[in-house]
Amino acid sequence: MHAAARFCSSPGTWLFTAAACALLFADGCGRGRVSDLGDLTDSQLVQLYSPRRIEVLPFTKVRSFDDDSFPDGIEVCLRPLDEMGDPVKVYGNLHFELFVWRDASGDRAGERLETWPQSLLSPADQKIFWDRVTSTYTFQLLWEGGRFPSERKYLLRVTFQSPGGVRLFAEYPFEFRVDPSEMRPAASAAP
Repeated sequence: MHAAARFCSSPGTWLFTAAACALLFADGCGRGRVSDLGDLTDSQLVQLYSPRRIEVLPFTKVRSFDDDSFPDGIEVCLRPLDEMGDPVKVYGNLHFELFVWRDASGDRAGERLETWPQSLLSPADQKIFWDRVTSTYTFQLLWEGGRFPSERKYLLRVTFQSPGGVRLFAEYPFEFRVDPSEMRPAASAAP
């Protein structure tokens, strides 16, 4: 009989090989288990991955939502961030407020021009507003007060309220100026 065949056919060798493989596989399967969370509790994990702040991104701007050049409202790009500064989805209600900018004041919010409530309480809401590529929410806030007034500075205030009671705030100052030459062709084409 060949020496390798005698070695493999020995019951002690099979038992040793099987035990060594079992130890290797058991150790490998145990790594990265959810139960290996260190000292973090479930409550602490929820806190770690829940939104801690919201940012209104600089892509936020006054724009037209149809084919003309007249602005219809504000497109808001919003990014909620967790405790580590990473983007996260949120569940709750948003409230957008647009104010005229007030100079030389502790509170820069002057006259309130418009408000928009928005819920993010369902998977359908998430699909409508969440952009997977940029990890942001995008909202088109339609201006209801006629034409959007130009040549002014504004303050957009955003409030997020989660069902658990967390309330987050963000403010975004911006200016809206229109070149009159851009508006004339659109105005003459309008009925």
